[in-house]
Order: sequence, then C-alpha cells, then structure tokens
Amino acid sequence: MKKRLILGHKQPDPDSICSALALQKYYGRGYEAVSPGPINDEVDFILKKWKVKKPRVIKKVSPRQEVILVDHNEKEQWLEGINKENIIQIIDHHPLGDLSTNETIDFNIKPWGATATIITHDFYLTKNKSLDKKTAGLLLSAILSDTMNLRTNTTTVHDREMVSKLASVAEVEDWAKYGHELFKIRADHQGENPREMINLDYKEYGFGPVKIGVGQVLTSDWADLRLQKDKFLKEMDRKKEERDLEVIIVLLTNYLEKESLAWIIGSPRTRRAFQKAFRVEIEDYEALLKGVTTRKNQLIAPLQENLELLF
Repeated sequence: MKKRLILGHKQPDPDSICSALALQKYYGRGYEAVSPGPINDEVDFILKKWKVKKPRVIKKVSPRQEVILVDHNEKEQWLEGINKENIIQIIDHHPLGDLSTNETIDFNIKPWGATATIITHDFYLTKNKSLDKKTAGLLLSAILSDTMNLRTNTTTVHDREMVSKLASVAEVEDWAKYGHELFKIRADHQGENPREMINLDYKEYGFGPVKIGVGQVLTSDWADLRLQKDKFLKEMDRKKEERDLEVIIVLLTNYLEKESLAWIIGSPRTRRAFQKAFRVEIEDYEALLKGVTTRKNQLIAPLQENLELLF
C-alpha cells in the first residue's frame, strides 16, 4: 500500500516543511512528509539544528496518489499531478481559494499566523498527543518564521500561546532571539541576483482568468535593493511574459518597520485595482504599503475585493 504524502506548496518554506514533518510524526506509519522543491537555507538550518532528516524531494505526484496539503490550498501552488481527487485533507491558515471537491474531505483552515500553530493546537494539544523536543522545535521554528517573530498583523493570541508552549518543550529559553537568528539566515541567503531573490519566495494566484505572481524579499533596510531596481524590473518583466501573468508584484518587506515597498508590472486594469485596493499611487512602478508584511492576507485579499476592475 502506498504511503499517503504530506506536502506544502511549490516554494517550500519553514511553515510548509516543518508542518508536514510534524504531521507525519503525528500520523505515524503509512504517511510520508515530502518536499515539492529544493530545501532553502533557512529550512536547512532548522532541520540541522533539530537533527531532523531532510524530507524526500519530489517533482510530481503519480496518479491516484493520496495527498495531504499543508500551508496552501490554491491550485496554482499545487505540485504537478495533484488534482482534487488526490486530496484527502487540507490544513492551512491562508484564505480559501476557489477549491471545490467531488467528495467530502477533512478541511482545517483557521485565520492564524501559521499552519504550524493549527497543527500544534488542534492535533497535539487538543488531542493530548505527546510532543517530543525535535517536533516542538520544528513547529516553533515554523511559527516564528511565518509570523516574523510574532510581529506580523496576522499574528494571533493562538500563535503567542503555542510559541510559549513549544519553546518550553523544545527548551528554547529565548524564543525571540532564536527567531531573530532565523530571520538573519533568511535575509542573508536570499540569492545573489534579482532572479534568485524573486524566485526564492514566489507564489502565483488565480483570479478567474487573471493570474498574478508575487515575490517577497525580506530586509531590514531596502536601500541596497533599490540600487538594483532596474535589474529587478527587467527580471520581473521577463517572468511576467514567461509565466503568462497579467501582473507581477515584488514586495520588499521591512520586517522591523512593518511595511513593504512594492514594485508592480502589469496591465492598466490591474494597476488601477492595486491603487484602489491600497489607496496609493503607483509611481515609477513603485508604491509604499504601510503595515503590509504578509502576501496573501494583506496583499492578495484586498486585490480580490477589487475584482470588478480586473474583468
């Protein structure tokens, strides 16, 4: 009998990888956490710190392979081969996309800061499942990474409570210091050129016939990145054509100031939708988004509310 696969989105990050591994530990035999893409430096650091073996990397899912999706539900982020007949469970903290299924599936979605928070609370604590130090360390890492050390606007009381509990089990005395260490690794290993930086944390979303691509680069000071703006815009334009996008956006997110500088290349109607959604003017392909640090909840969700401008 084939093992059921547990996997995140096509651009693996700490929340998707660590959540999959923690869920594999919870379910036990018959389940395997896999990675739908290469392991990045931040995830690699986390796995080495907690002495956890890297999950197997796969490029596609075979027909009739049962899968559990974590940290995503948008079809654009599914690994090749996944269709709604494959899916037996979804655990996610992002807004629900346009997913529909022929059969009833186990679906757990909550507006919390990380999927790891849901797994900690709903699968381990609520069901009195014991947490070992390694699994607690993975889940703690995922929450701190996805909530930017509990600083994002999507952070909830549940995230704070789970961080406190997980830090205790993982024997992490100063979780804020550990979270800062994770961000330094992520900020220092985002690529050597605009193409690598855009692709490292890049996702696509579908609004009916409209496809939008969004890359995110974390920084504590975007001055150096702005010096490469022309190179970024050239790469964004290339990716827009290559992926047949109506608009591509790159967020330069200052996690200390809790704001993002957005670079936008797209059609006139998507530019109008963007300006209306955020009440800003796009000048020289650029707009400052105060308070925006997360992609789907704070960028994509407002755009969805302005769909009448896209069609």
